[in-house]
Amino acid sequence: MVEFRNKTLLITGGGTGIGEAIAYQFAQKGTNVILTGLGEDSLKKVQEKCRSFGVKAWYKEVNLEDSSSIDSLVEFIRKENFQIDFFVLNAGISQRAMTLETDIAIDRKLMEINYFGGVYLIKSLKDMILNSKDIHIAVTTSISGLFGFPLRSAYCASKHALLGFYESLALEYPHIKVTFLIPGRIRTEISKSAILASGEKFGKMEENVKNPIDENTQSAIELYQYLESNPHLVQAMRDVDVKGYEQLNSLVPDELTRKVQELESFIEEQRYNQYVSGLKQKYSDFDEDKV
Repeated sequence: MVEFRNKTLLITGGGTGIGEAIAYQFAQKGTNVILTGLGEDSLKKVQEKCRSFGVKAWYKEVNLEDSSSIDSLVEFIRKENFQIDFFVLNAGISQRAMTLETDIAIDRKLMEINYFGGVYLIKSLKDMILNSKDIHIAVTTSISGLFGFPLRSAYCASKHALLGFYESLALEYPHIKVTFLIPGRIRTEISKSAILASGEKFGKMEENVKNPIDENTQSAIELYQYLESNPHLVQAMRDVDVKGYEQLNSLVPDELTRKVQELESFIEEQRYNQYVSGLKQKYSDFDEDKV
């Protein structure tokens, strides 16, 4: 069983949205919290609420696109002699632009923030990580890290990259445990801050985003705890063939099986919607009921 009390969490993107909710979950379990992100006011608000749960909390503004900003965070961690037990790499930025209409500078920006920033942070703290008995790294990816999605080519690419890097990291170092948080469409500020082809912000909340953040975050935390206390399941999942989900049914509880099935259904629904949308654009007289 994972012990949270008197441990220390460092979270990126901890001032709003999923990061904010996760910070509260850890604080309620007795974990001290180091919050990073952009926006001092929001970070300070989350810090105060975390402290209300009886834990220590700090915050530091960090721009993951700027390596010197990450260096400043690393210096702060070393100066304060923090020993970090949990990392939640949650910060990210999305996109709303057609692939070929998007300047390469936008692709690079998303990769810097969503992928390279977190990787640089982890590598900058390698001495602490290598000398630790146990390190837990949770990475917020996305369903867009599992398959392509319209208007989000650079975003999808950055999320796919996270899966490849951190799974490899976990396989190389037995004491480093990695959990991927793969939320669907959740009502957070990431929609408003998504980048258009022009480089400007999307600036609005998409109407069809309805998922309650706290419910999704709580599910992620519970799944994380369950898998950490049952490491044989993690290995079993890696060993199972892509088409062999039935092999998992005898290993995991019904609730976890249901969650996996729901995710599969959601992915298939998204693929179908993309397919139908493409047909409607190509054929103006397309009738969905005839598919």
